[in-house]
Amino acid sequence: MALSLNPNYPIMGLGLANHWDAPLSIPQGVTLDLDSIAAMYYNPVFDIQDPGLDSGFLEIGELGRDATSGVVFREDWQQIVRNVIARSFRDQPRVIRQLAALGGNTLQSSLDGSKLMRIGKLNDIDRPGYGMVPRETHTALSLGEITQKMPQIFQTATMTVDDWKQTAAGMDRWALLNGEIVRKIQNEEDYVGFQGSTKENTSGLIGAAAEASDLGDPTGAWGVDSGSNGHLTNFQIDMKAAIDEFVANGLGDKKIDVVMTSYIYTLIRNKIFFNRSGDNLTWFQNLINGGEIFVTNNLQAPKTAVSSTANSILMIAREPGTMQNWCIISSEMDQQMVDNHPLWNITYGLREKFVIKVLNADYVRWMDGISNATS
Repeated sequence: MALSLNPNYPIMGLGLANHWDAPLSIPQGVTLDLDSIAAMYYNPVFDIQDPGLDSGFLEIGELGRDATSGVVFREDWQQIVRNVIARSFRDQPRVIRQLAALGGNTLQSSLDGSKLMRIGKLNDIDRPGYGMVPRETHTALSLGEITQKMPQIFQTATMTVDDWKQTAAGMDRWALLNGEIVRKIQNEEDYVGFQGSTKENTSGLIGAAAEASDLGDPTGAWGVDSGSNGHLTNFQIDMKAAIDEFVANGLGDKKIDVVMTSYIYTLIRNKIFFNRSGDNLTWFQNLINGGEIFVTNNLQAPKTAVSSTANSILMIAREPGTMQNWCIISSEMDQQMVDNHPLWNITYGLREKFVIKVLNADYVRWMDGISNATS
């Protein structure tokens, strides 16, 4: 059935969903069937080629938005419900700088091209004589040097000029990347501070190449409770022996700061005593004279993955900064941005000098290869 409509005649009630109140004006002489009228409502680019037509329809050159499309107009069928970027990762707690603030020291180094640092060292003199009649003993004053290589931690990024200008989730791309590089450098400080670097032949506070004192192998698995009373037998034996080492070297009155991997912490915290109040963690806190306990798996990563059967512990006797037993040598953070104009690229980088040095091994002790097995 075809309809010949008068100009400006409003068409209503034709079963056109969502358009009951939309009057339709058809120019004089135009004949349309019901299907064509419906198409005019549902097709935004329908055009009956009348430049004078003002019916509210969109011209074909105007953009429309298709709610079923997943290509261009994503906002038609999905929405952003948070105004922040969700991180898909979680860093371990960064500890090395906190340790230095307690009982070590941070020595400033400039980025002047030097690659070796030296610290003056005073050696002990001879024991004095003792007798009824004094005599000449002639002790000597002995000085020395402590030396250390000073490698750098660094990270770079390179993108085209156009890419740098783009935002990332609405944020300035350079600022976002800068913050992420700084975060990675901080993680690397823990890695090289604790484990050192085989490539650069630098030692850390813990590990085979460490200049600290190795406490040796564990007595046995630390999950063993031989008395069935909540006391972790081998854990307590090994930690008492560690404290004995500090006391034997005149450090028994010092606070002992401790870094341990996660499985040790959860073991001693959750193992409660049966015959009295407390647990193995509170027992240990009393043993270390009020020292701080830090938990991070950066202690042995990335060389050895941490698991319930592979853990480490580090113990440091705390002295004031004037009597530091170990130190961090670090520069300020340096940033450079270079315009590689012939390639239309810009390269950005951050770097810092960073290394640790143990000055007296009696103050710094460690143990690895610790298992939480119960037998």
